[in-house]
Amino acid sequence: MSKRKVEVSIDIQCPFEEVHDFLDDSDNDPLWQTSVVESRRATGGAIQVGTIYHVKAKFLGRLWEQSWQVVEHDADEHHWKSQTTSGPMQMEAELRYTEIDGGTRISRSLEVDVGHFFKLAAPVVERSIQRELQMDFEILKDILEHQE
Repeated sequence: MSKRKVEVSIDIQCPFEEVHDFLDDSDNDPLWQTSVVESRRATGGAIQVGTIYHVKAKFLGRLWEQSWQVVEHDADEHHWKSQTTSGPMQMEAELRYTEIDGGTRISRSLEVDVGHFFKLAAPVVERSIQRELQMDFEILKDILEHQE
């Protein structure tokens, strides 16, 4: 097993509610996540432990389909964690919101088990993921801070 973990954070000058509401809507995922082609919530109701998402994503030239399940979700909605239940690589994602003066800090971590699929190229995959997550956060910041 070859696990790689990357972490990024960014401060966005928008209130928690605006940032949270935007990120809570999976239809917005392709707008700010460069690898996401399509994202849809497969379960209804409020987001909670057990909520399932289906995602089509493109990474390193390949189109993948994955299912994700929320495995932790705080009642105050400042933290959630999910993991893949299907797809080519096992992954865990975690998102934390921290209210700061004038805005919201978002911290995201992604742990990827590259397994045999990318084992020899694990350091390259890790750097690619790190760059992509940082770029995604810059896009997110631009979208949220420049909404009309």
